[in-house]
Amino acid sequence: GILRVIGLYAIRLIFRLGGSLNWYIKNRRLNQMLRQKVEDIKKHHFKFDTSDVKDIDSIIKMDVTQLRSGLIEGRFTSLQLVNVFGERCQRIGKKLCLNSEVYYEQAIQMAKLRDAETEEARKLGADAMSKLPPMHGVPFSVKDSINLKGVLSTVGCSYLLDDPAKENAVIVDQYIRAGGIPLVKGNIPQTALGTDTNNFIYGHSKNPLDVTRSCGGSSGGNAGQIVSRCVPIGIGTDVGGSLRFPAAFCGIYGFKPTQERGSKRGATTCTKNRFSSWMHLRSCSGPMGTSVDDLVVGMRIQASADVHRLDPFAAPTPFRETDYAKAVEPSSFKGRKIGMLRMETNLKLTKSVQRAMDVAGEALKKLGFQVVEFAITREEVQTVKDCFYAMVANGMISGTAREAIKQGESLLGPQANNIRLMTGGKVDRILVDFVMRHLHNNKRGNDNIRNLRKMSEEEFEDVLKERYEFCHRFAQKWRDSGIEALISPIWPSCANKLETAAKLGLMLDYALIWNMTGFPAGAIPVTQVKESDLGDNYEDGFEDLWTDCLRENVKGSLNLPIGLQVIGYSYEDEQTLGVMKVLDGYLKSNPQ
Repeated sequence: GILRVIGLYAIRLIFRLGGSLNWYIKNRRLNQMLRQKVEDIKKHHFKFDTSDVKDIDSIIKMDVTQLRSGLIEGRFTSLQLVNVFGERCQRIGKKLCLNSEVYYEQAIQMAKLRDAETEEARKLGADAMSKLPPMHGVPFSVKDSINLKGVLSTVGCSYLLDDPAKENAVIVDQYIRAGGIPLVKGNIPQTALGTDTNNFIYGHSKNPLDVTRSCGGSSGGNAGQIVSRCVPIGIGTDVGGSLRFPAAFCGIYGFKPTQERGSKRGATTCTKNRFSSWMHLRSCSGPMGTSVDDLVVGMRIQASADVHRLDPFAAPTPFRETDYAKAVEPSSFKGRKIGMLRMETNLKLTKSVQRAMDVAGEALKKLGFQVVEFAITREEVQTVKDCFYAMVANGMISGTAREAIKQGESLLGPQANNIRLMTGGKVDRILVDFVMRHLHNNKRGNDNIRNLRKMSEEEFEDVLKERYEFCHRFAQKWRDSGIEALISPIWPSCANKLETAAKLGLMLDYALIWNMTGFPAGAIPVTQVKESDLGDNYEDGFEDLWTDCLRENVKGSLNLPIGLQVIGYSYEDEQTLGVMKVLDGYLKSNPQ
């Protein structure tokens, strides 16, 4: 009997050693590909010509609507725009690791075509010019994980360096059909999972407002490109805050629509077959830009009446112009109820974020809205986190984890820990728990991911049931409150420092719930860090890893942007954007 047990363990050990050897061989091949790719990125240089462009400083400050108007008025051409923004992508985006792949040569050719279309319309008269599409001749960026035909979508993984996209994502085709010109792709975290943008291929994205800080993630590259005016608008995605965190960190605007509003075809995964059968909580695409108007343009494009003709699984939910117009009409403000979030969470806000909440609340009152408190309980917060991390580990991301190991991918620290929990057993769980709680002094982070583990089919079905039941309970709570929109923090501090970013990746309390419920949520900049926000030391009563990191974030943060999110009810995206527009207009007229 003893010999049999020893034999079984020996066979198991041999299989493990064989698996390790296989991983090592694949890893060496990937590292060779990676080194060559990194060298190619360093060497690549495209010659942009901006010599004939007048007033570049004015051009790069324009939003999409202003750029289109300038093109129609003949103040500049689409070719000049591509040269201006492309030069900045190459000079700034490349230096700060904001770009993944570039599309420069194709963009130049598309710009020439747009200019020819402009001239043809000009010959036909003012009516033809007014009918040019909303993004006519305007360049845009695409998140790395969104397919652009002939271009890599690596999702930050070396094993996908030989797999260019075979077709455009539907949303890319929609933007091109609207006259837009894809110029560059935005950098992304390895496997697309993370609140900091870093991978071995394209590097660690640095915030253009302070290069010692993070752009956020996972749409961090796009946010950095927009705030540094490498592009005027971009397409991001959001499954747990991935679009809103970067918008807040970089002081730009971003919108996560109602979860199922728009096509998901071509928003790829990092599995070799580029397909995920996961349907319970999927990432959704949304616009990122320099104004609320940019977000409205983006939503009009992706929520088109014929999207089902491009993707039969996407329901046609065209942008409701009447609802948006009513939402921004000043005579309608009085009596409309807006909630201010009070969340029972262990993530205490820093002074600057709390002040931003106060500023937003006072602004809405002065505009005539009825401002009320809306509470989310500790139990509700924990339910959301437990359901989310269970889904991550049991279908949502777990396939990616297995694929990364199978293909021989080297993993960055945070990804390695997550994948160990998703693919390992009880020993791995015990080891990670011990390290996080006792060596890293991060009990809060460890508690957040208590459900990041493999579950039995029956246990996981109970989790899914609880998620859907929670969503129905929460929707009823929202309806009973009578609020039209809710103002909420996005992150408890300003942009993370690069050295703290990886340690704070589990602080998702303020963002996750709107993915779980599917409610639309948009990010707007509200204020900047002031001297008065820096006085006292940040205290949250925990004195742990997160406390130390948030204190570090506060240091040296003067004038960094503080963003909040405006949340609306499911499929009421137009009203949500309307509240964003009204609040943003007041804040611009009365800067805080």
